[in-house]
Amino acid sequence: MNTKRRYVLAILWLAGTSLCIPATAQANVTPVAVEQPVQYGQGTLSWWGFDLYTATYFGPPTTPTASSFAGWEPGYSVRLSIEYHKNISAGQLISATTRIWKKMGEHITNETIYVQQLKRIWKDVKAGDILTLNIDPQGKSTFELNDTPLGEINSKDFSLAFIGIWTSPNSPNTELRKSLLGFNN
Repeated sequence: MNTKRRYVLAILWLAGTSLCIPATAQANVTPVAVEQPVQYGQGTLSWWGFDLYTATYFGPPTTPTASSFAGWEPGYSVRLSIEYHKNISAGQLISATTRIWKKMGEHITNETIYVQQLKRIWKDVKAGDILTLNIDPQGKSTFELNDTPLGEINSKDFSLAFIGIWTSPNSPNTELRKSLLGFNN
C-alpha cells in the first residue's frame, strides 16, 4: 500500500472515530411519560332482566363531552374491561359485535378481516371472566382474558370502531355509554 493511500485511510479513520460520541457523553434524554388511563365510569348491560356483563372504561385524562367523544384519541391509551356474568361463546361475541356495528350505522371498511382476526384471538368466556381491551397511543388494540394476552389488531380504524360500541355517540346502549364515560355521576 503506498504512502498516500495510507495517509488518506488514516485521515478517514480518525475522522470517523472523532465523530463517534461515547455512551457517557450522549445527551440526556428524558423519557416522555405516557399518561395512564383514568377510570371514567362503570355500567352493567342487562337484557330482559338478566345482567350480561359489567364494563369499566379507563380513558385519557381529558374531560369528554357527551356529544363528541368517541372513546379513543391518538396519543392516549384507553382500556375497557368487561366482566361477564354468564357464559358466552366467542362466536356469540363476534356476532354481537358485527350486529351492533350495523345497528350503529357504521361502515367498517375491513370488517371481514377484523372478524377473521377476532375469530383467531377470542376465546369463549365464562361467568366471572374479564375480557380487557387495551388501545395504545398509536391505536393498536390488544385483548386479554383474565390478564392473559390473547392477541392484537394493529388498526386505528378497528380500535375506534370497536371501542365505539360502548363510547361512540352512536352507541345503541346510551345509558351504558353515559355510565362508562361518567356522565351519570
